Amino acid sequence: MATQSTDKAAYRSSIPILPFTNPSLATGWLDSSRQTSSVNGKTIIVYRVPETTIRLVIEVYNNELPKLAMSGMILRTMNHAATHIEAKGDGVLERGEDPLWLDTKQGIIFGLWSTDAQRRLTYRDLESTAKGLWAALYLDGKYNSAAFTVFDLAYTSGRRRIGYGVLRAGHLRALVSDS
Repeated sequence: MATQSTDKAAYRSSIPILPFTNPSLATGWLDSSRQTSSVNGKTIIVYRVPETTIRLVIEVYNNELPKLAMSGMILRTMNHAATHIEAKGDGVLERGEDPLWLDTKQGIIFGLWSTDAQRRLTYRDLESTAKGLWAALYLDGKYNSAAFTVFDLAYTSGRRRIGYGVLRAGHLRALVSDS
């Protein structure tokens, strides 16, 4: 039993503390593996999430999101993954969470789903994706909607995507009623 609580403490200490008041202070776990380009008037960011094998290709849209709501959604996603990992360990996203849809009262939606039947998304992938969005978008001052593709560099040398997602304005009720 002591080993389990020690493992939880070690895991918890590896999660970066991301203060709401000044998120730029929490950049010790970031690196500079980022490429930004403009393709057909769209901003594309290729971001390698530090200390992971996850690479994100992020298409940034022009519509801005409320800064506080965006930070809350990304942090909520990180917390959702970290809580699951702490309680049950890592593993593929559970039934009902692939696709994963989260929303906030402030009108921000986060969606992520697996795109490769042989390599389903895990809670660690979810956490890494949220950390990558935090670093590549929020800390860089890009408070915009985005679509993103998730690659695992350890799987097929990163040539096949393992997930796809969105961060955008809206409410899940609107998505359900539109279908």
